[in-house]
Amino acid sequence: MSKIKYLKGNWIVKKTIDKNTSIKGRCFIKNISEHYYELKEDVKTKINNQLILGHQLFKIFELRNNLIFYYNTGQLKNNLLYKFERKKKLSVIFLL
Repeated sequence: MSKIKYLKGNWIVKKTIDKNTSIKGRCFIKNISEHYYELKEDVKTKINNQLILGHQLFKIFELRNNLIFYYNTGQLKNNLLYKFERKKKLSVIFLL
């Protein structure tokens, strides 16, 4: 059963890695075909009071409750980025 479809829409991203590094921004998940989704991410990263703006596109494919992320732009387009396996303990980002 596909679960990524429940995450479609706009999301706010906020993450503090340590006292000198933080990330804030937005991401948007939408369908691009029957089995693929696109994740668009616009973030502002602050490292030691230096501001870095970022924009990334990823393609997401769900296969047997695993999420597979691919690059969707640039020289690495369609290359594997991450694979989150639901049954592995270290894949805590995928909690659905």
